Amino acid sequence: MSDEAMLAALGSSKEYTLKQYLVFAEKLQNKAKELNSKSHVKEGENGFFAASDIERALWSAAVGAKNVVDMPDGKGKTNLKENSQRKRRKS
Repeated sequence: MSDEAMLAALGSSKEYTLKQYLVFAEKLQNKAKELNSKSHVKEGENGFFAASDIERALWSAAVGAKNVVDMPDGKGKTNLKENSQRKRRKS
């Protein structure tokens, strides 16, 4: 249960309660059922999408959006540093 997915699905602040989790899980399951019904999966068959897939997609979209800066020309530029390797501490 990622914070990013909770925010996208519920639109509320992070509240780590059983009640909030059940609402979150139900929303993810409903979206998975909706997507599976559009992909012509027969009733009783396992669908292509699971609730966990929806959560990962929401998380990926939120994290990806944090790492891209909109440019005036419509092209995105990443916020990631060119050389993102860790530097060793000098002893």
